[in-house]
Amino acid sequence: MQLTLQDKISWHSLKQLLAKDHELLTRKKHNAKIDQAKSGIKKLFAYRADLGKLWERSNLTREELLSALQIWCKKAEASGIQKLQVFSLGLRASY
Repeated sequence: MQLTLQDKISWHSLKQLLAKDHELLTRKKHNAKIDQAKSGIKKLFAYRADLGKLWERSNLTREELLSALQIWCKKAEASGIQKLQVFSLGLRASY
C-alpha cells in the first residue's frame, strides 16, 4: 500500500504533535518536581526560623525551653522532611 502525499503530511504532523505533547508533559512533571522541592525548602526555612525564635526567648525557664524544644522536635519529625527528622533526632539525643 502506497501512502499519498496527504497521508505522509498527516503522519508527519501527528508525529510532531505527539512529540510536543510528550515534551509538554515532561516539562509539567519537571515543574511539579521543582514546585515540590520549593515547598520543602520553604518548610525547612520556616522550621529554622521557629527554632531560632525559640532560642531567642531568653525569658523562658530551662523547663519551658526544653518543653518548647520537644514540641518543635515532634513537629519536625512529623514534617515528612527526612533531613529535618534526622536533625530533630540529633537534637533529642543531645538533651
